[in-house]
Amino acid sequence: MLPKHTARLLLLAALAFFSTTLFAQDANEARKFQSFLARAEKGDDKAQLAVALRYERGMGVAKDFDQAMAWYLRAASQGNAGAQGNLGVRCQKTSKYKDMAESYKWLSLAAAQGHKGSIRQLAALEKKISDADRAEGKKRAGAFKPKKEAAGQ
Repeated sequence: MLPKHTARLLLLAALAFFSTTLFAQDANEARKFQSFLARAEKGDDKAQLAVALRYERGMGVAKDFDQAMAWYLRAASQGNAGAQGNLGVRCQKTSKYKDMAESYKWLSLAAAQGHKGSIRQLAALEKKISDADRAEGKKRAGAFKPKKEAAGQ
């Protein structure tokens, strides 16, 4: 068994190592976020999805669900299937944004592009959505036209 002072020194060294490692990871995540954000602001839908995910999870930036939803919507509006699927799920599961017809719209658009997760989510939604919400969701999906953003929009 180690003497108490040796054990304490080892513990302090381990804490210093891990806190330095975590700080470096946080700094790296912040740099990644800034890089994605710069591209997202120029209209890159894949970067917009990455920014949304990072806002939702707090990766390289403070968690901000409203910002995440805004970035999901920007990417989804351009036809990004991953963003459409994520938006569809969040429209089911979050009280502030709950709208089953909107969820159906986004999930059906993503599923039509072959997005596997959205295909599964849409099948699950089909079992619990009302006929009125399904009809409205289909109407909204039918009216959807993806719009690519101009650079810097």
